[in-house]
Amino acid sequence: EIRELLKSIWQILGITRTIHGICYAWVLFQQ
Repeated sequence: EIRELLKSIWQILGITRTIHGICYAWVLFQQ
């Protein structure tokens, strides 16, 4: 199912976006 595939892709994108946000905030906090 394409719908299931898109749903899993959106979940992965959401997770990576959260990780990027955490890393970015951590870098700013270190400086």
